[in-house]
Amino acid sequence: MLDVLLNHLTEIHLLTTRIKKIGVVTDEGGAKDKSFNQSNVETVKAWAEKNGGKALNPIETKNQSDIAANLQNAAKASDVISLAGFYFEKELPKVADSFADKKIHFHRWCSSK
Repeated sequence: MLDVLLNHLTEIHLLTTRIKKIGVVTDEGGAKDKSFNQSNVETVKAWAEKNGGKALNPIETKNQSDIAANLQNAAKASDVISLAGFYFEKELPKVADSFADKKIHFHRWCSSK
């Protein structure tokens, strides 16, 4: 997953040089879940350090009902938003429409094969 995310962020960077701030919204697992949320947070931080961007503090979703507000807050603060997991599928299209100027990386799953 880390390689896929790093490659995607690099592609976004090549498309636009205005990426300065990258936000991450986690699902209820949080930023230190030893799973995809944590991998997403760590990868964004590593990419930002390597490429001169700034990884913002992750917005950790405590309840699924907070996802829309958390996505909106990330969109207001970030140039790019990185998400991992299927919990965002319902609200993501609405937020993407409202913040069409933002880049959103949505990583739903990965396979080890």
